[in-house]
Amino acid sequence: MPMPAGSKQWRDALRDVQAVLDSEALTLLIGAGASLSSGAPTTDEVFRAINARYPARLSDREALRLRSHTITNSEKLNAIAPLFQKIVPFVGYRCLAVIAKSKRVYVLNLNWDSAVEDACAILGVSCVSASAEDWRAEYGQLLKRLPPGKGVFCLHLHGWIREKSAIKIGVLETNAFPKKLINFIKKTAVPHPFIAIGTTIAGDLDIVSLLRVGIHSGSDLDRMPAWLFARPGFDAFGGSAAVEHLASRTSTNNVVQDHDVDFDELMLTLAAASTSRHYAPLRDKARLMVGDLDVLAWPKGQTFSSALDAPITIIAGDPYLGKTSTAHLLAYVAHVVTGSEVAHAEGQACTQLLASTSGGCSPMTLILEDPFGQGASDRRDDTAFLDLLEQVKINGTRAIVTTRRSAWDAGTRGREVAGAIVLPADL
Repeated sequence: MPMPAGSKQWRDALRDVQAVLDSEALTLLIGAGASLSSGAPTTDEVFRAINARYPARLSDREALRLRSHTITNSEKLNAIAPLFQKIVPFVGYRCLAVIAKSKRVYVLNLNWDSAVEDACAILGVSCVSASAEDWRAEYGQLLKRLPPGKGVFCLHLHGWIREKSAIKIGVLETNAFPKKLINFIKKTAVPHPFIAIGTTIAGDLDIVSLLRVGIHSGSDLDRMPAWLFARPGFDAFGGSAAVEHLASRTSTNNVVQDHDVDFDELMLTLAAASTSRHYAPLRDKARLMVGDLDVLAWPKGQTFSSALDAPITIIAGDPYLGKTSTAHLLAYVAHVVTGSEVAHAEGQACTQLLASTSGGCSPMTLILEDPFGQGASDRRDDTAFLDLLEQVKINGTRAIVTTRRSAWDAGTRGREVAGAIVLPADL
């Protein structure tokens, strides 16, 4: 399995965590760090929004931690909901949905957003969600709505903005799980391989208490592998008894604090291993992190996430850069997330390949290197290629061109190509 650029500890941990592919189900504990690439606010931004609304009652972080229960749920929603209006699920959430096509995924969700649900909706994956505060929920009955052995069951432990359920922020709110919920988690989510990412597991947090209940209950958690991932810079794992126990279990790299820890990269690795491995070399050739894809110079109003919502055609147009990192990573992620096939051509063969796939058949990702024939002087071939490229857009696909802008301008001679997005061929 190809590994992304990054530290050896992170690469080793990604290799190790692939053991979950042998299980019938997977449990994920995700926090705010998982949603940042999808457009969610940081913890600091949430605090500032609440403080700006209610400076007298919640003047600093400690006040928010201890006294968030002094403002009503409507007041909380009024302060934070505007920050979550533009969330679009990025690669990690879409890969979570891909995994759930063939495996049950339990999500213990500490986030208030709907990125899990939206990703499942985009990819047509069954998803049932509930809030910890939904006292009417018969969780076992909700599970029956999912197809056997697959789909996502998402529990919003700290509230859910979309459903306007109770938003939990401070410790007096978050450390109050209903007994019914704890018993349900012990029976369903706990006995499976467990991954925590994007959150802190330390101190007096509710999730530590929940894990401790599972660990010391004689459940199968003791025999299941678990991994805890966090970026350094804060006391993520806090020396709690729960974490010390998890750290002593079967996985050798199961407690990882590393600057390269990344939710999107982790989920892409898991999803890719459960889909076709035929295109794995594409990932080897792209020594970039997944997060780099959304910081490219996309045109206004465009992102990689929006490109994934339709079949995409990738044009790598600079012969001097060879197999470009950007093109290969784009093609690899598009294949894993959308199931699109990948085809490759160089030089003037690009025109023939584009012509053979422009009929709007199954989703197809093309890596076309030097489509202008390595500087050939015959402009008729270039014109035919550009005509086909515009036809691809008419058929509903998105043409993404990864090249040096100067090479593109030389090949097109200033012609505007409808729907083509020109990105740098490498970073």
